[in-house]
Amino acid sequence: MRLSEFIKKIPTVEYHTVSEKLPNIDIKDVTPHSSKTSPNCAFVAIKGNKKDGEDYIPEARKRGCKVFLTTRKVPIFDGECLIITKSTRDALALSAKLLFGECVDDMKLVGITGTKGKTTTALLLSSILASFGIKHILSGTLGIELIGPFGNGITYQARNTTPEPTELYRALKRAYDLGIKVGVIEVSSQAMLQSRLLGINFDAAIFTNLSPDHIGREEHRDFFDYYSSKKRLFTDHGVKLAVVNSDDAYSKDISRSVPRSVSVGSGIMADVRITDTKAFGGRIEFSLLGECFSLSMKGEYNVKNASLAIITAKEVFGLPISEMKDAVFNKKVPGRYEEYELDGIKIIIDFAHNPESFRAVMTTARRECEGKLISVFGSVGGRSDNRRAALGSVAAELCDFSVITSDNPAYEDASQIAGDILLGFPFSDKAIIVTDREEAIKAAVSIAEKGDTVLLLGKGHECFQEIGSKLVPFSERRIIEKMGARKI
Repeated sequence: MRLSEFIKKIPTVEYHTVSEKLPNIDIKDVTPHSSKTSPNCAFVAIKGNKKDGEDYIPEARKRGCKVFLTTRKVPIFDGECLIITKSTRDALALSAKLLFGECVDDMKLVGITGTKGKTTTALLLSSILASFGIKHILSGTLGIELIGPFGNGITYQARNTTPEPTELYRALKRAYDLGIKVGVIEVSSQAMLQSRLLGINFDAAIFTNLSPDHIGREEHRDFFDYYSSKKRLFTDHGVKLAVVNSDDAYSKDISRSVPRSVSVGSGIMADVRITDTKAFGGRIEFSLLGECFSLSMKGEYNVKNASLAIITAKEVFGLPISEMKDAVFNKKVPGRYEEYELDGIKIIIDFAHNPESFRAVMTTARRECEGKLISVFGSVGGRSDNRRAALGSVAAELCDFSVITSDNPAYEDASQIAGDILLGFPFSDKAIIVTDREEAIKAAVSIAEKGDTVLLLGKGHECFQEIGSKLVPFSERRIIEKMGARKI
């Protein structure tokens, strides 16, 4: 796209200046990362919590970049272009759509948001669509996958639950070029706060639940801001249908935000009621609209996730629920209640990382545990510091012992984070701190005896630890498999 056209088509532009020495170059890319710039790329200088993109304009310039988007006037050289916009985050998303993603207007997209259950609901919906031969793109915590007749699928790794606009729009364009016109996208509150989905409209959106999370100095300022960001999916993105968990107190407000809604839950006021829920033999059974379903995953909370996926597939795609049973039963979610056995000790890996998900997983594990319940967990750095003591309180209530360790400390001191968690334990003899996560796992297993259960919480499917600005390879699966554990 020619620079002159690029400038005209970004609606947030307030001012621009183009040097006479700069020809009307062809803009082929846009990025907020100076290390990824090139002569035909526009660099968007975004001000983050720790870094200001304007400081990286010299690095982008060294790579031949000549077009810069900022929110204020900054010095530029001859042969360069400065574009001043109201919001660089908005400009990034709209620019990405201009260059790569206008095809999204021709796609049927389902967004999924909520504090817990987004990934499980997304994978179950994806499994149902695949069972009916519906090609689609799946984007979420586990990455981006193009699902269809492409061998084993085409997968992209993603660092965030909802990728940056350039990453997501490129993936959607790739999918569309392969004939995919359906998408299932997990939507985080941070993505809404940072306008990552600006320009994308959704045919339908799923609301799983809401509880306080992601509130802190680098995320949402308070619960209202967190909820408002979640709600924007339903108010700002053309959603025609909302499928909501009616057992959650915020579902009514969400339902009022859209033209049409379907509520799913166990209460009598639900449009679609979940009944006859029973857990036994390593699976869960439940009934929905007169059909009996089974899940091969533990945790009764997964019944709601599955029900939301089933009703969405029915309402949005017109699929018969009687033919969804195998797709629902056969799907397991990586890093969610993965069970292993080691010398009579059960080890469970789960992504649970907030107080509500801790309570759900620990309650399920406690119900089955023959002996002691021992947990290993930490908390992320720079974010959600107000939930740390709450994690400790839930663990102190439901576990016999806990080993507090590191999660993704980022720029924070792992010992300080662990100390914040320890404040939630009323009795100091119920927890110890071992900041090296591998050593913490080994310590928990050494404490455990036959019949005990060890919960490894917070990492789940992740195969890295975020330390400083680096992603350091780290896999809990590999660690316990080296110790001799086998998957159950």
